Amino acid sequence: QSLTDLYRHVYADLLSFGMYFGHDAYTTKDVINQIFLEIWEKSETLMPVDNVRSYLITYLRRKLIREFDYSNRQAELSGFESVAERSYEDILISEQQDAH
Repeated sequence: QSLTDLYRHVYADLLSFGMYFGHDAYTTKDVINQIFLEIWEKSETLMPVDNVRSYLITYLRRKLIREFDYSNRQAELSGFESVAERSYEDILISEQQDAH
């Protein structure tokens, strides 16, 4: 019950924080939910925290950074795959067109 109360109390602040730093609402909401799920799953092993709001904001910031890095890596990999999928003939034609 106390975790649910905490969620309700800080959710709007966490959402605002994530969106203030340029993340979309969908991603920020998803990461907030992941955080509270992880807290629930690890509740037995977590150390006591003096400033819960600061802890959650720091947790959110770090997870959003990791999510941003992961998204960028996925975009880069999909770019490499599209180049690798081009046929040899397509590459030659493209190079000839660029030369003219």
